[in-house]
Amino acid sequence: MNEDNQYDDEDDVFVSRTAIKKSMQAYKEIGEELLLLSDKQLSTIPLDQEILEALHTYKKIKVGNARNRQMSFIAKLIRKSDVEPIQEKLSQIKNQDSLKDVHLRQAEQWRDRLIDTDSNAVGDFISQYPSTDRQQFNQLVRNAIKENKNQNGKSNKYKKALFVLLRDTISSMNNH
Repeated sequence: MNEDNQYDDEDDVFVSRTAIKKSMQAYKEIGEELLLLSDKQLSTIPLDQEILEALHTYKKIKVGNARNRQMSFIAKLIRKSDVEPIQEKLSQIKNQDSLKDVHLRQAEQWRDRLIDTDSNAVGDFISQYPSTDRQQFNQLVRNAIKENKNQNGKSNKYKKALFVLLRDTISSMNNH
């Protein structure tokens, strides 16, 4: 192996093989995160066309060793490109996903509170989210309570519909 690869070009400082491997592992982890994204999310990230093609090729490969080589190739391409904008956009996408998870948990908590016949829950929800369609909301709550009481292995149609309404309302209010 050529020893010139172990020296940093700027200051001729020795870089250990372990440090080189750790940096390559970091680039591989970025590549793995990119592979988890949908095509729509990938389009928002500033990636070279060559990296996009390498990611699509990786998704087509089924055999382990070939996948490992392709992942190393992806890491190499990422290393050659500007990594900071890629990492910033990935963190934005992660934050959006975590915000969606928070909204889902809030919707679940509201649904459970509303179905458990908390008499103040309906008023509390409407006061916190005034843009809610009250007629539809009250109807879904009533039907979900009835469905919950008469549950004999039947579907959760109204509970699901109530959850969707809650999730959409919470998401729309928190995004504005």
